[in-house]
Amino acid sequence: MRILLLLALIAISHTTLGRDINPKRLQKIESGGLYSLHEAYVYKSKYYAQKIQHVLMPGPYVEGYRSKDGTYLVGGESSVEIRLLWTGEEGEYVHTTYMTGGVFLPDDQAKLPRMFYVRSSKARTVRTLNGKVVQVWEAGREVPRVQTNPNIATTTVPGASPVAAGVGTAIAFGLINLLIEAGEGKFVTPKRHKGDAAIRDLMLPDEAKDRQVIDYGSSE
Repeated sequence: MRILLLLALIAISHTTLGRDINPKRLQKIESGGLYSLHEAYVYKSKYYAQKIQHVLMPGPYVEGYRSKDGTYLVGGESSVEIRLLWTGEEGEYVHTTYMTGGVFLPDDQAKLPRMFYVRSSKARTVRTLNGKVVQVWEAGREVPRVQTNPNIATTTVPGASPVAAGVGTAIAFGLINLLIEAGEGKFVTPKRHKGDAAIRDLMLPDEAKDRQVIDYGSSE
């Protein structure tokens, strides 16, 4: 089982890591405006015969950071799912890693918005077989699962539900701060993801708010 996890992590790292941004070089937005993603956005890629899906989950996103040419919208703890899919002798496997993430919206409407996720070694990972949870990892270690009635299908993947407005995003900001302190927390764009106009159509602003940009920290 550890070998399967290692292979999955190798596959994900080879197909997901693109350019990254250090949030210390950005400006944090105080009382940022709220956006909503009204349906899931999926970016697909492959690692040999294995399929990879980067999924931006529906739910609330908040204006969190500013660069010189756009705004970073941040979602909750499980706002991005990285799914590795493959077929084995026993059926269909899905290896899902849950990440905090969001969308970079360029000020220039002619430029394409991009999804991103926050790099973390403590991400939660779940493996399912034919839709049933078979293994769960926290920070790279397998977590014992609670025994349930074997006659009841365990189809709900932990962390897969949309984040709650306000609560999920507040937790996400706290998580990003902790990751930055730990030397992680960079905003990573999936490899070969050049942006997609469809994201701008799906990510719509809620009520407009007054916004104040404050300095988050010095550049590194």
